[in-house]
Amino acid sequence: MKQYLKNIVPGFKFIVSMLSAVTSLAIVHAAHSAPAQTPLFLQAPVRPIMMLNMSKEHQLFFKLYDDYSDITRADGGAPDDNPDLTYNNNFDYYGYFDSNKCYTYSNSLFSPARFRSASKLCNQDGATGEWSGNFLNWATMTR
Repeated sequence: MKQYLKNIVPGFKFIVSMLSAVTSLAIVHAAHSAPAQTPLFLQAPVRPIMMLNMSKEHQLFFKLYDDYSDITRADGGAPDDNPDLTYNNNFDYYGYFDSNKCYTYSNSLFSPARFRSASKLCNQDGATGEWSGNFLNWATMTR
């Protein structure tokens, strides 16, 4: 019996080592495959098998730029211990839009039209219907 096990064990070890080598090559090859080139939601639909339950205890609906924080002086400088109650054109707000561009609204879409003037205003040069990207950031940003 011992002689039989001695003959099988070396062969078994060789087979296991070869299988692990082939498996590792397959894993390495799969890791270097190219990512999907089309959005995943456009491919064939898959029947959902999981439902996410979102908690109502989040605070994502609070404004990022609220009415009681001091973020800048009226001229855009350092904070001055007075709350900023409304939009300040001299402060660059961060958000979805480019703060230095003017946008036009058509077909339910904001499209960049041009850069803001030196005075950081959009409708001043006779252009009508333009929205400041800086104002849109202030108006739309939430946490």
